[in-house]
Amino acid sequence: YTHDLIREHAPDTEVIAVGSSELVQLAEEKLRGKLIHADSLQPILAPFFEHPNATQMDVLVLACTHFPLLREELTTQFPPHLSLIDSGEAIARRVAYLLEDHVFIEKIPEHKAVFTKASPAIEALRPQLLPFGIDQLEILAD
Repeated sequence: YTHDLIREHAPDTEVIAVGSSELVQLAEEKLRGKLIHADSLQPILAPFFEHPNATQMDVLVLACTHFPLLREELTTQFPPHLSLIDSGEAIARRVAYLLEDHVFIEKIPEHKAVFTKASPAIEALRPQLLPFGIDQLEILAD
């Protein structure tokens, strides 16, 4: 999907694509309240800085639902002139579009997070969701 978007919207642009499950794990740790240190990001971000055209990099797209959670930490790792594009809202709109035909969506209040499985990790998210106005958790199936 990401490669299709690049071909469609940025065909004449050089893109340095770096996927990282480690970055996703760090974002989830931050969501649970853990402080993320710069030294844990540096090896993950190394492919950006080791690229032959790294000095020409001018935009960083946070192209995963998790990466906007690390926006502050990521901005400290890149030069100040670099623009960040947060794809979180676009991803949320896409998910809402894909789910709009499903009946269960109509039953979910606006300020509720919905999960598919109960676990202590889900309950640990409660304090981190409050700043987003989410004060209820619902488990669809267990």
